[in-house]
Amino acid sequence: MNRHSPKERISACLRSLILDEPFFGALALHLVIKSDESVGTFATDGTHLFYAPSFTTQLSDKEITFILAHEVLHCALGHLWRRNDRCPDKWNIACDYIINDQLTEHIANGCKVMAMPSMALHDVQFRGMSAEEIYNRMPPSAGKPQPQPCGTFTDPPEADPDEDGEDTDQQGSIQAPSTMSEAEWKIATVQAQNAQNTSGQGSTPGSLDRLITEHITPTIPWQDHLREFTNAITRDDYTWSRPNARYAHTGFSLPTLHSESIGDIVIAIDTSGSVNDFLLARFLSETQSLLDTAKPASIHILSCDTRVKNPKTYHHGDDLTEYTPHGGGGTAFEPVFDHIRKNNIDPIALIYFTDGWGSFPSNEPHYPTLWLHYGSEVAYPFGQVIDIPPAQQDA
Repeated sequence: MNRHSPKERISACLRSLILDEPFFGALALHLVIKSDESVGTFATDGTHLFYAPSFTTQLSDKEITFILAHEVLHCALGHLWRRNDRCPDKWNIACDYIINDQLTEHIANGCKVMAMPSMALHDVQFRGMSAEEIYNRMPPSAGKPQPQPCGTFTDPPEADPDEDGEDTDQQGSIQAPSTMSEAEWKIATVQAQNAQNTSGQGSTPGSLDRLITEHITPTIPWQDHLREFTNAITRDDYTWSRPNARYAHTGFSLPTLHSESIGDIVIAIDTSGSVNDFLLARFLSETQSLLDTAKPASIHILSCDTRVKNPKTYHHGDDLTEYTPHGGGGTAFEPVFDHIRKNNIDPIALIYFTDGWGSFPSNEPHYPTLWLHYGSEVAYPFGQVIDIPPAQQDA
């Protein structure tokens, strides 16, 4: 039996993080550590780090250190603020899979002060996915209330001007502000990265650096990228065959801005797995705008898993937002390109809504291809790619 109290052990583990793993240690210093048996394990609300003393007696010092790092990563990666209206328990589980995989990678790369508790959630099938993607792939039953193996996080607290830091580990933790906002955590995370880089101690996994960068760096909405692409393929052009009458009296022959209905556009929807309904609705809304404003000759929409299903053709004035995707089998992209060829469609562009996992055609088509990509990282053999960041994949 460990002779030290839970509070003393947590203080020692925090000092270990500060000395050996400055990135995690610097982040942990922004949390007020408090004893609270009601949390059952560990928890954070972005301002406090709560621990249940009885739970710490079941853990080794390295396991406690692991959980401290685990909890601060919930804050650094914005999990408290990205939940929106998702089921809290299911969202926490999805986020745990992300964090625990990052920390086990860190241990495998040489971290000596952490060990993952045996009850921690970890599954390599989720490696490389975002928390949002994992959440969408989990069955509904995964969100039923259940004890959290290592810890959890709650909504950030309301500002409390009377916060006095009682029961705080004064030996290892600085006094945090009454509340920590998402913006403040982004600043703290950048500062922790700088502390890590200048200390010469410890390291952060490359994949964790990428996750942090994606979270703290402002991203351009994917809709803007999509509009930029469609504007490039549908923009009006100037023609000299119809001189601009407005300038005839000047003696100058100037071109006229000339607009006619453009060619066909093909929209393909990957239905091999679970489709993000919210994201699909936004995509169809953008496609409707394209149909209304760019005036293509037609928009062909089709679903595809291992074969093309439910092909529909829409014209200016139609409502394509009512389109219902069909499918749910494996993934192959070739059938879409075959469908275009066999039906003698000569599109000005193909826009493919997909997570990118599937077999590609061996040859690049003569028309522009845009992959509107959501999910884990995938290499596309040709075409332009718009990545939809996890934070933009839900309301």
